[in-house]
Amino acid sequence: MTDKAISPLRQRLIDDMAIRRLGPKTQHEYIRRVKGFADFLGRFPAKATAEDVHRYQLRLASIGATVSTVNATASALRFFFRVTLKRSDLASCRKRSRQCRISRLPMRARNSAWSVSIVNAEQQERCAHAGYRCGRP
Repeated sequence: MTDKAISPLRQRLIDDMAIRRLGPKTQHEYIRRVKGFADFLGRFPAKATAEDVHRYQLRLASIGATVSTVNATASALRFFFRVTLKRSDLASCRKRSRQCRISRLPMRARNSAWSVSIVNAEQQERCAHAGYRCGRP
């Protein structure tokens, strides 16, 4: 046990995650993501507005956060706002990012540089048309 004092809000978040039996790594990541949001705000995260959440989303995009980082942050903030703070208004304004997964190609196509470049071009066009952000394998 550490000697550091835990804020009542953080303790509430930890208790809510324990009640829902989230794993230790998930709990650690959720706390980390909510702390990052609080650091960005520079104030108590319970007083956040929809505009604050939007600005944080723009901040993540501007620093080049990966899709998985943005989605993990979205999940953590959604849990924090919906479960811990019981503020569904902010839980719904945080959207997940989407990305095409080239790794779903058959192994033969992934191992062939020529095949992957052809499929990448075709898939990227389809993904862009569908509104997805296309990535590389």
